[in-house]
Amino acid sequence: MDGEDPESSALDSFSLEVFEDISYIMAKHADPKGVPDTPDEWLDQFGTFSIYQVLPEIIELWGLNIQTQVESKKNFERLTAK
Repeated sequence: MDGEDPESSALDSFSLEVFEDISYIMAKHADPKGVPDTPDEWLDQFGTFSIYQVLPEIIELWGLNIQTQVESKKNFERLTAK
């Protein structure tokens, strides 16, 4: 993605589907009973919006989630090494 000019950047349909699926999985994990059973049902709840408006925030949240997992693994390895 080109942060300077969103119009010159484009997500292909495969990348967009992967993004939708990952977003659905995160939502389902956060609220298993409140999120519909399929990604399509879940997506139907939202209006149309530009992916470029929300993608930076989702990437930031994903990065924080990964960072937390990495720290946990390091602590686990340190504890089990004794």
